This record gives sequence, C-alpha cells and structure tokens, in this order.
Amino acid sequence: MNAIIDSQIDWAKLHQYKVPIIQLLRTTAWEPQHARADRIEACGTQVSIGRCKACGKAHVLTANYCRDRFCPICQYKLSRKRFRAMALALEHVDMTNRVVLFATLTVRNPTPERFAFTLDAMSDGFVKWCKALDYEGHIEGYARSLEVTYNAKAGTFHPHYHVILVGERKGPYGYLTTEHCTAVWRRSLNLDYDPQCDVRASYSKGGFVDEAGGAILETFKYIIKPDTALAKMPPEDAYYFVTGLSGRRAVSFGGVLRDAMRAVKIEDLATQGQGPNMICECGTQMEVFTLLWSSGEGAYKAYQEALGVKQPDWKSDNLG
Repeated sequence: MNAIIDSQIDWAKLHQYKVPIIQLLRTTAWEPQHARADRIEACGTQVSIGRCKACGKAHVLTANYCRDRFCPICQYKLSRKRFRAMALALEHVDMTNRVVLFATLTVRNPTPERFAFTLDAMSDGFVKWCKALDYEGHIEGYARSLEVTYNAKAGTFHPHYHVILVGERKGPYGYLTTEHCTAVWRRSLNLDYDPQCDVRASYSKGGFVDEAGGAILETFKYIIKPDTALAKMPPEDAYYFVTGLSGRRAVSFGGVLRDAMRAVKIEDLATQGQGPNMICECGTQMEVFTLLWSSGEGAYKAYQEALGVKQPDWKSDNLG
C-alpha cells in the first residue's frame, strides 16, 4: 500500500488535463463557470517544494489549490488523501468474523435531461439498499463514492457507485452474492430490469489481499475521469452534467466505517503541526524552493533561477 500512496505525480499530465475543461467552461453562456475556469487554470501554478539533500526526494509542502471537484489536480490530491484515510480507517475496525467487500452498483445510462433525476433516485435507492442488507445481517458499515463517465457516441451519462462494505459474508439468510445484491438494488430503485452489479471480497481477518489496494483506489479515485467526461462533452450536455452534480455529496460513510473515519480524522488533527513538515522521511532537514508553472515548457521553474542558482530538473515525475 505504501508503494501506491507514495507513487509519483505526473504534474505535466495533470496540467494538460485542465486545458480542455477550462476551454469548455469559458465557451459556455453561464457566467459563473467563467470564474470557475479561472480558478482551475490558476490551480497548482505556484508550489513550495521541500528538497532533501540526502535522499534527493522532493516533497510538495504547499500549493495554491482551487479545491474544485472538476479540477484534475485537486481531484488527484483528494483521492490520495481519501485513500490514506480509508486505509487507516480499516485498521481501526475489528475484523474478527468480518470481511470487507467491494461492490459496484449501476443503472442504465440516462440522457442529460434525466441525469439529475437519476442521481436522486440512486441516492434514495442506496439508503434502502443498505437498510435491506443491514436487516439481513450482512453489512455493518459502508464507504460509498459516486463516479460518472460519459458515452460520447450515445450522448448519455453513466453514473455508478463504488462501495466498500464491512460485515459478514454469510448472514442469517445466507451468503451475500452478486445475484442477491442485484435483486436488492433493483427492488430499492423500483426498476423494471436487472441492473449490472458486482460484489467481491477484498479484505479478511488476515489482512489485505492483492486487490484490496486497488479496490480502495477504485472507490476514492475521482468523481469524473480527468481525461474524459467533462472534457469531451458538448456545452449543452456539460450544462446538465455540472448542474446535476452541483451540491451533491460524492462520498459518504455509514456504520463502523463512519466511526473509524471519525477516529482517523481526530488522530490526524491531534498530530498536525503548526505548518508543513520540513523534515524528510529520512530525517534530513529539507531545502525549500518556490516554483512557478510554465505552461509553454510544461515544467515548473524556480524563483532562484533568476538569481543564477542552478535549476533542478522538475520537469516530469520527481515531485512526490
């Protein structure tokens, strides 16, 4: 898991992902989205870096993030933060006689005009789905995230839930299977068809299995893919997409996982210092650089370069 958490960030690619999103928001007729485009464009353009002289690793200390849910940089940073929190939360849960399951819940692709209505129905249906499984003795907690993809050929959206469930694989009414979850999901949404669902084990008393890290990443990676969805929509579909997601909670927790996430947050607040950590993981004091993003060169340039100080190579993936 540490290898996944500490993977390098391709800043150049994230900045490239911003370009079509910014262009789309600026070509729309809705004025509030123009200011949103400006915030996304400015995001991550000024970064304070701590450079370790001993091990050579670079750490991001602070940056001017916009915290917009459609910004590829902020989405990536938030997904890493949620991954860490979820991994720590699972360590707080007593796994005696419990397993962690990874579920995917879908519905038929709605048209842009039906997108907001479909999200409302999914939200209400998910509450009923959890209550039904809780009544059957299957689940004791959940972590749920919304992801939306876009079918450019058909001009439809594909909203779906990724869910981590904590509970007993075998309850009083039998095993929790994909077929059973599908039937409960269909009944909860009052559908006239069988939706596509999937349930698989990800964690047991012995610890993480191979796909557990991937399951958590799949659950908390993003609400939209940075290189698809919004960037490829025509303005009229983007309007329904942005307004349909406005004010909605993309991630929610319940039961023992909600309690565990609260415990992780409390511990995190208790251990926070008064500022960014200036000591590297290897124990060496870091040297601080302030970098500005150069869109023309696709790289960060240091203030010190203007003073004749040799510029380190920050071009691609050596910012962790």
